Amino acid sequence: MSNGDRCRSRPFRLIAFDWDGTAVPDRKAPADDVVPRVETLGARGVVCAVITGTNIGNLEPTFFERLDPRRRYCLLACMNRGSEVFGYDDNGNRLLLYRREATAAENQAMDEIAITLRDELAQQFGLETNIVFDRLNRRKIDLIPVEEWADPPKARIGELLEAVNTRLERCQVEGGIQHIMDRVSEEAARRDLDVRLTTDVKHVELGLTDKSDSVAYLLEHVAARRGIQRSRICFLGDEFGPIAGFRGSDYMMYGVTGAAYYSVGREPNGVPEGVVHLGGGVPRFLEFLDAQIQAWETAGDE
Repeated sequence: MSNGDRCRSRPFRLIAFDWDGTAVPDRKAPADDVVPRVETLGARGVVCAVITGTNIGNLEPTFFERLDPRRRYCLLACMNRGSEVFGYDDNGNRLLLYRREATAAENQAMDEIAITLRDELAQQFGLETNIVFDRLNRRKIDLIPVEEWADPPKARIGELLEAVNTRLERCQVEGGIQHIMDRVSEEAARRDLDVRLTTDVKHVELGLTDKSDSVAYLLEHVAARRGIQRSRICFLGDEFGPIAGFRGSDYMMYGVTGAAYYSVGREPNGVPEGVVHLGGGVPRFLEFLDAQIQAWETAGDE
């Protein structure tokens, strides 16, 4: 038995996982295969926590609302890239447990930074970009605002990267995405604004929170209060390793000493030390949950 199999056979009490590319192929996909597995684990008292950058409205119809209301109390929704956490009461009613809200000054500063970069890219390089303003505590600069790449699935990230790099090279943006991220950092520093910078290749995103805030919430408000040891916590994602020279989208969940980490993604550039690379995508994630159900059946009530 491999080390990964041994670890997966241990019943975890807190299972936190990314959504797009890990639990489902994309956020629009129904989560019919995830629902019964989460319900079964919830009946064992296992806390399942979704950690994602999207908002609660995108996941409710495909996942949360499909769960038996009597099982939702063991589910947490860490949304908007660390800015919100939702839970459910014993009747399945949604509760807002935490929200980080930007001040008027912070919102203004983020708007100014995004607009400055948009105008600068247009005037200096002839590069057309769009700004996504309607995100909680963050702004997104869309580097390729064309119909073909309006909502690219993760499976096409290689093609997307090539399309974005070609676009930036054509406009002679020396340094590509990194140049834009560096300029965002400079503009944030000028305004004394502490921002978290991420990129999914299509966007450069500046915000006040990230997935590490979701992890911190789970450790402080869930694990500590329920007496869950870190050795009984696991995190699953599909992009812990670098993509196109930038940290993967799940890297900010990484680094909790004693917890277990698994990637079901392709991870073409490898994974950080301590992350078990399972591969296999969504089917492997479902297999992981099945293994956990079996582990709890074998272990009994702990």
